[in-house]
Amino acid sequence: MKKRPDTIYFVSTWEPNFHCSHARRMGIMGDGGKWVCDVYRLRSRHDCLIYSAGSSGDFAFEIEMKKFLP
Repeated sequence: MKKRPDTIYFVSTWEPNFHCSHARRMGIMGDGGKWVCDVYRLRSRHDCLIYSAGSSGDFAFEIEMKKFLP
């Protein structure tokens, strides 16, 4: 097993503790990616505003959301 810094272990092994039939991880593993429930429903919304906090400079979530919801 490859040795990783302690800060990466928790963000790469924790799973969401909620049930969602259509959960999807947006962004890469690590601090930049986030779990989103029913993300496909956001496509029908034209007034949706998404806030993201705590990415430690990793904007993978925001980039993937922009691609998914142009």
